[in-house]
Amino acid sequence: MSTPSIAIDLFLKDLDNFFYGPNFWQAGLYPQVKDLDFRQALWKPSPERNCIWEILQHINAWKWFAVESIKGNKIKSMKEYNWVPLPASPDEEKWKAEVEKSKELHEEFKMLVSKASPELFDSSKENLEYYQQVLYHDCYHTGQIGLLRVMQGVKPVI
Repeated sequence: MSTPSIAIDLFLKDLDNFFYGPNFWQAGLYPQVKDLDFRQALWKPSPERNCIWEILQHINAWKWFAVESIKGNKIKSMKEYNWVPLPASPDEEKWKAEVEKSKELHEEFKMLVSKASPELFDSSKENLEYYQQVLYHDCYHTGQIGLLRVMQGVKPVI
């Protein structure tokens, strides 16, 4: 097995460890959101802060952007996708759909990475850092979601 293949395999393992868990640092993203109801997902510590639902939409937007990038589809600007408004009438069905979307995007991203050429992880290419940062981005916001859970008195995911 070549070094790039090992790098991709390890990256895929990390993607799952930090999405589904377990990992050494924190609960995975999916366990943090899958059992929340839509009211918990909408809770904010103050009006100017983001709620879990908004954070998950943001995570999904960046994962979608990475998926489209790997597919070769150029998105002119992420501005319109980055932090989008919540649905006009948020409810349980729409929240569960957002959670499911995160799982679908995760699986699609993994599938595309697994089929990508080792060039995807060529450290002399700008995209190496970008694709690895998808994982870091998810981890950062997963920590925020964990804190918002605790602030609401929702049992932490272990």
